[in-house]
Amino acid sequence: MLITVVQQVDGNIVQPLVMGRVIRLSAFTVIVSISVGAALLGALGAFLAVPTAAVVARAVAVAHEHRRLPRPAPG
Repeated sequence: MLITVVQQVDGNIVQPLVMGRVIRLSAFTVIVSISVGAALLGALGAFLAVPTAAVVARAVAVAHEHRRLPRPAPG
């Protein structure tokens, strides 16, 4: 019983928090991306979900950065 509780706490609380800090995503985003990846592609989707979410988040951040930069003057 205790082993099950420890595994659940580790898998559902500690891992998303640690992984989120390392990849700079919120724990909620980590949990949701793993859930969606697992629902769509099973174990492979769960395995690839967090790196994919990190790439998408970084691409969105870069797009926002480029949007804020002033456009060069023509000519």
